[in-house]
Amino acid sequence: MISSCPILECLLLKLSFGFTCVRISSSNLKSIGLGASYYGNCINKPNLRLQELIIVDAPCLERLLFLSRYLEISVSVIAAPKLETLGCLSDKLHDSRLVFGTTIIQGFQVTKLTAVVNNVRILAVKLPRINLDMVIDLLKCFPCLEKLYIKCCISGEMNRWRRKHKQFIECFDIRLKTIVLEGYQGMRSQINLTSFFLLNVSKLELMTLRVKKRDGNEAFFAEQYGVLQMEKRASRTARLHFTTESCYNDVHVNHVRDLVITNPFECRCWHSKGSFGEK
Repeated sequence: MISSCPILECLLLKLSFGFTCVRISSSNLKSIGLGASYYGNCINKPNLRLQELIIVDAPCLERLLFLSRYLEISVSVIAAPKLETLGCLSDKLHDSRLVFGTTIIQGFQVTKLTAVVNNVRILAVKLPRINLDMVIDLLKCFPCLEKLYIKCCISGEMNRWRRKHKQFIECFDIRLKTIVLEGYQGMRSQINLTSFFLLNVSKLELMTLRVKKRDGNEAFFAEQYGVLQMEKRASRTARLHFTTESCYNDVHVNHVRDLVITNPFECRCWHSKGSFGEK
């Protein structure tokens, strides 16, 4: 199918079954979306579901999107020099694996880092618990990241970083410009994670914190501005933005035509609704 469609730009593999591996070589393909296989949860029929995707040569590929939290697949990227948008990665998918050359990401954790991936600019991850160590490992793997989306964060580890990650802060150039943190409630682990970015990312332009509606009041926001030490932020032009917007979609792709969207992690369900002042 792919070889017979030389001008194909978008490929959506969803509810796939009857084959276990797809190898892609395409000179025009720009976007690939992977949904759950039809028999994805049927362990007794592994030969019927898609288990492996190998991107052999895709010189124009810009977006590689994982559209289901239940996706269990191994993806190997051999040659995709223009790949800029990646996600949504989830640590729930322990059986999923993403390989760039000899660098391996298992579920959400970077289990082997032998070479960095310089072309990825936009990344989305889904965490049941905030873990700053994992986020820093991803920053090391994708050192040119400009936009980071962290979804469904709740309290977890304390995420203390001042001593633990002192060397990383001094030596690593964090290039992030936009960060979106979902599920912010002002817990200590969340404060530590947010303050890490605010106090150390000199190129940061916008930090968006999505809060629950019950926390959507000016008193809470004013308190957080102080707790997060906005007056000490590394980027003097960085803005802190609170919103009560929430969305159940990790990736905003409902149809193959949506694969052309440059940033599919940016919520377009609302505009200004539920948004609050910035500082």
